[in-house]
Amino acid sequence: MLTAFIMLLGAGIVLIQNSWVQTKITQKIAKNLSKDLQTDITIGKVDIGFFKRLELEDVLIKDRLGDTLIYSKLIRTRIDTLKFKSRQIVLKELDFYNNRIYISKDSTDVFNFGFLIEEYGANPEKDTLNAWTFACQEFKFSDMQIRFENSRNESYPIVDARNLNLNVSNFYSYRDSLSFRIEDLSVNSGQNLQLKQAAADITNVGKVLTINNFNMVSNGSSITNTDMRFQFYTAKDSMNRTFDMNIQIADSEIGMQEIGAMIPSLKGMREKIKLSGIIYGSLNDLKGKNLYLETGNKTNALLDFYVNDLLNPADMYLFLDLKKSETTFEDISSIRLPSNAKNNYIRFPESFYEAGQLHFRGNFSGFLTDFVTFGTLESEMGTLTTDILVMPEKEGQIYYRGNIETTNFQLGELFKQDQLGAITLQGSADGQFNKTTEVVSGIFKGTIDSIEYNNYNYKKLSFDGILREKMFDGLLEIQDPNLDFTFIGELDLNNEIPRFDFNLNLRHAYPGKLNLTQNFPATNMTFKMDANFTGDRIDNVNGMISVKEGAYSNRYGEVNLEGIEFLANQQNDKNKLRIESDFLDAEILGTYNFKNLKNYFFQLVNHYVPAAQITTSPLTSNQNNFNYNINAKEVNPLVKIFLPDLAFEGPFLLYGKINAARKRLSLNGSIPGIKYKDNWARDVYIGNNSLNGIYNSKFRIGELYQKSGLKLYNFTVDTKIADNVIDNAISWSNYDELTYSGAIRTQSKFSVSDSSGHRHIDIYGQPSQIYVADTLWSVNPFYASIDSTAIKVEGFKIQHQNQVFAINGSMTDKKADVIHLVMENIDLTYLDKYFEKKIDVKGKVNGYIGFSRLLNEPVILSDLKIDRLSYKNEYMGTISLSTQWNQASSAIDTKLKVIRNNKTNFYATGAYTPSSGALDFDIEVDSASLLIMSAFMRQNFSNFRGVASGKVNLGGNVKSILLNGALLGSTAGFTIDATQVPYHFTDSVYFKDHRIIFDNIIVFDDQNNSGIFDGEIFQRNFQDMTYNLNFRSNKIKALNTKPKDNEQFYGVVMANGGVEIEGQAQRVNLNCFGTTLPGTDIKISMESQTELKQYDFLKFVEPDVEKEESTFFTNGSSREDGGFNLSITVEATPDAEVQLIYNSQIGDVIRAKGEGILLFEMDDEGNMSLSGNYNPTEGDYLFTLQNVMNKRFSIEQGGSILWSGDPYNAVVDLQAIYKLKASLYDLPTSYQNFSQTNRVPVECIISLKDELVNPTIEFDINFPNIEEPLRDELQQFFKTEEEVNKQILSLIVLGKFYTPDYLRGTFEAQNPNMIGTTASEVFSNQLSNWLSQIDENWDVGINYRPGNQVTDDEIELALSTQIFNDRVTLNGNIGNNTNQYSTNNNNSSQIVGDFEMSVKLVPSGKILFKVYNRSNNNLIYDTAPYTQGIGLSFKEEFNSIDELVKKFSSIFNKKDR
Repeated sequence: MLTAFIMLLGAGIVLIQNSWVQTKITQKIAKNLSKDLQTDITIGKVDIGFFKRLELEDVLIKDRLGDTLIYSKLIRTRIDTLKFKSRQIVLKELDFYNNRIYISKDSTDVFNFGFLIEEYGANPEKDTLNAWTFACQEFKFSDMQIRFENSRNESYPIVDARNLNLNVSNFYSYRDSLSFRIEDLSVNSGQNLQLKQAAADITNVGKVLTINNFNMVSNGSSITNTDMRFQFYTAKDSMNRTFDMNIQIADSEIGMQEIGAMIPSLKGMREKIKLSGIIYGSLNDLKGKNLYLETGNKTNALLDFYVNDLLNPADMYLFLDLKKSETTFEDISSIRLPSNAKNNYIRFPESFYEAGQLHFRGNFSGFLTDFVTFGTLESEMGTLTTDILVMPEKEGQIYYRGNIETTNFQLGELFKQDQLGAITLQGSADGQFNKTTEVVSGIFKGTIDSIEYNNYNYKKLSFDGILREKMFDGLLEIQDPNLDFTFIGELDLNNEIPRFDFNLNLRHAYPGKLNLTQNFPATNMTFKMDANFTGDRIDNVNGMISVKEGAYSNRYGEVNLEGIEFLANQQNDKNKLRIESDFLDAEILGTYNFKNLKNYFFQLVNHYVPAAQITTSPLTSNQNNFNYNINAKEVNPLVKIFLPDLAFEGPFLLYGKINAARKRLSLNGSIPGIKYKDNWARDVYIGNNSLNGIYNSKFRIGELYQKSGLKLYNFTVDTKIADNVIDNAISWSNYDELTYSGAIRTQSKFSVSDSSGHRHIDIYGQPSQIYVADTLWSVNPFYASIDSTAIKVEGFKIQHQNQVFAINGSMTDKKADVIHLVMENIDLTYLDKYFEKKIDVKGKVNGYIGFSRLLNEPVILSDLKIDRLSYKNEYMGTISLSTQWNQASSAIDTKLKVIRNNKTNFYATGAYTPSSGALDFDIEVDSASLLIMSAFMRQNFSNFRGVASGKVNLGGNVKSILLNGALLGSTAGFTIDATQVPYHFTDSVYFKDHRIIFDNIIVFDDQNNSGIFDGEIFQRNFQDMTYNLNFRSNKIKALNTKPKDNEQFYGVVMANGGVEIEGQAQRVNLNCFGTTLPGTDIKISMESQTELKQYDFLKFVEPDVEKEESTFFTNGSSREDGGFNLSITVEATPDAEVQLIYNSQIGDVIRAKGEGILLFEMDDEGNMSLSGNYNPTEGDYLFTLQNVMNKRFSIEQGGSILWSGDPYNAVVDLQAIYKLKASLYDLPTSYQNFSQTNRVPVECIISLKDELVNPTIEFDINFPNIEEPLRDELQQFFKTEEEVNKQILSLIVLGKFYTPDYLRGTFEAQNPNMIGTTASEVFSNQLSNWLSQIDENWDVGINYRPGNQVTDDEIELALSTQIFNDRVTLNGNIGNNTNQYSTNNNNSSQIVGDFEMSVKLVPSGKILFKVYNRSNNNLIYDTAPYTQGIGLSFKEEFNSIDELVKKFSSIFNKKDR
């Protein structure tokens, strides 16, 4: 039995070692297991060796859908421990060969391996009953494939990893816990996915999978020290998610090419992304925190994100919070897009790449079909902030709504537009974008705080309107200081012909300040416009444009734009275009195409001159067939604005017709007068018509004037053109004399060379005669020819007696071919006669001037001589000029010599190279007369004198002339015509390249007062000169004019100050500053105005019409173009006397002295301003009335005249006093102890206030020396303004007080000796005026009053002067005693006198010492006849006591200079 049992046991052991038996047993177990798991599990073969070795072949586990889940070709293991009692299995090694794992997830998000987790996952009850411990020291997976599909319907898997090899150590499994370490993991699935090495520590407890220290290296990626945690859920646990994750990524790098290999939708991308941060949550609720991404050269981002329902893009919600991000357009455009994208790369305009580094902070939230972006983008071009909702809709529509904001965004740099600059805006949009048609529509609102365009920063722009494709309907407004307008209306560009319907209110626009024009910098426009028309060019405009009101102004003036209308009516057979305005009316009627007018004119030339052969376009030339007329009414206001030198006498009419098909052009009309600068034309007739195949053109000017003196009458140009022939006749003649008359007739024939094809012109001149002044010049027949290669002249000769002008020769591209202008015995004395004015030049010209290659490299050859040249009766010498061609140096050698009295005063020699334009001349000057300067500077200077000597080199080239050297002016002088002050100096002027240097030159006036002139002039070929000059002097004469120089303003001005001259070309700033000095005496005459009012026998015999025509043909602005800005700052002192002369014959003069600071300015448009305050310190006015009566008023100190800009309007506050002696007898008071002989000093005060043009005038009467009780009682006669006015009038006219009406009858006659008194005052004032003119240092005054039956004759003599450099002032008067019968006067002498002496203890006069003796006029009390006094005064302006002390101390601390 035992033997049988042992044999049975042995047989069993032998059987169980049999592979077939093992396989059958294993298959039986697999079958039962398949039944339990409800799937198929098969094993092909099993080989177990003594429980230490196990091999399984062809192991297959399917999912519950019958698809392969796990397959292994061979599984081999070595068992270390197998303990059934303790349920422990320990393997030494476990190897898997040729393995396949196919993972998939169905439409309910359930993985195909989920049933294994449910069966063998964490289950406490099962784990308690079947708790086995499984461990393996090492196992390997060789040649493994892992495939993961998202759904069974997807064409491509998400993951398909092949050739996977895995080495695992320390594998341990107990109940629901699992742990192992991946020592090495590699995958080789071709070029797109090659995992070189990977390692990690993996732990699974229940449904929690943890991966720590994950490191991986592949061809394109690397992951280091990454930790991951996954929490899995069953359908019972959660219906919404299958697992949660928490991935903490250290510094890693992901290759998008490998991601594309696993995710087909990203296939084609190649970038590498550096990555770190935390990703956690589930696929339905995924979050990211502090996720850092970096790619490209300068692209990185730090962000948080949240994604809901990641696997369902249609319903996926995304929130992306970019804490910071940086990139460049270069990096963005270098990103390779997926292969299924339309383009491989994103392309931007070239200018975008200059934006530099882009910085963005913000967030992205919403669904892919409805999202909002909010953030701030910063770059070198500026800042952009957005808050936009985007909703992609069906049919390619994208709806958007939100806000956008920028701050100093460099728009010009972005779009590479130099004229555009920075923009700052806040705006909103609500609309749609059609991706198919690329059309934008919606409502747009916003404000543009600033935008730079053309170097101007526009402010305060706003817009609010609707945009429908290419139609805008809304509001556009700008409120910039230099551009202010409101646009309301519609612009529709959707149709082929656009439509406009809008109102424009342009409140102001300054194009010059907006940098839109340089020709008219002071331009301003303002208007209100209504427009309703269609069209995109003037040819197809149909509608109306109307200017309701407005104006246009520039530096030349202002023009009213009100009433301008533009009307266009487009019809099938005839169109009408009309312009109506106050300036002119113009109408075009017919078919017109202005774009083709140029082509039509060329065709017209070809028709009459076929040899012209101008290239034209025949297809469009016949679209013009219209009549036109221009009715000019008052065009000068408009013309003056744009062409100030041009003026028309109107009205006039121009009319004509253009018929392109019939080759007809007509222009007819007449203009009464045209003026341009200093040229005048009267009775201008224009006639141009086509007749019988001949084009006839005639221009006739009845009278032609030129300011230089040239006058031509009946000037006519008559031309006929046909068949390549132009017959031209130019004639002119006086009405009754042969002076200035003549005719020139030529015939020009056009042809084309048969050989070269070049156009050729033959000109034949007919013999004629020309009268210049009263001299007859004959013109010989001549011939000339012109073509593209040569100009030839034969036989042209103008001759008067032995004076000859002749032109002969030819000109080609050869230097040897020359046209000569020959002059023989040309007498310069005739210039006075020709120009009808004194030029004062004498001499004779002989020689020639030759011209060669004028159109290529101009060469001028000459041999000229002017014999015995004199200018202004001063002999200048003999001048010779010779130029020759130097073949060796390819230059023109030149010599210029001036010989005077056998001495060479001027000698210049050198060469000019035409090919390079180089100049090299040495100039020697030896005592050359400066009188010649008057020929160039005679408009503002005269009386040039002195000589110049020195050496100067003229170099550089014709485009940049350089001067180097110096000229010494000896007793060089000139007189400034405007001031009539002669100046002279002896010093050198230096030349250094482009600079003319004045180095501290001492300049003297005619009294040998001196000043320093310094600075330099920078010349550019003596054009557009830049000035930097200054002049300073402690004392210089600035004005020395007489009435013959300027009847209204003349005198002498001595000043201490300076002048600064700065500017370029004609834009010069002249800044003057100075202080008046003793010797200044300015006279302003008002006599011409007075005489015009006084004399009425002047008669004008010319009719009004003739006067108007004369004005048109003679008046003209003398003001030249350019910008001259003048600024004069004057500190007026009492040293300067100003006289206003109303009548010099009778002494009607205002004299004043004062102080103040005045600023006078005049801009380049002639606008003047005057600012400052002038305070008269002393002065008087001799008022005259109809040459019968005159009274002397004295201007009181303390008044002021204030200017605030307008020089013709000032605010005055002045008091003028007329002092006299009058008796109080006519004003009865309680004091009756005086009679008519008792006259007391009386002051008649006139106060002027407010505006000078319309002042407020007030009168007052003052008694300076009478007692206070009497003064108070006299006030009863001056209570009202009317009473004061009566008393003032009586005192000025009658010399006595006016007795009120209620007191009349009790006193004697009011005017016992009025005529005698008035006559004596006239005589006295005139005599005083004459005596004062004997010596300008003394003022003499005589006052004689005749006596009557009561009073004796009275006479007073007054003298005043200033001595010791005006430091001491003496005033005195002496006369007979007027109160000799007064019982109250203790002075028994009949001679009385007053004396006063003032001494300035300091030059400024602030400390004044005074001594006086004054007679008394006391009427009530007995007093001494005289009062004497002595006093010391100090005058200073101050704001505080400390300031007063400092100023007082400084007076004595100053050192004499």
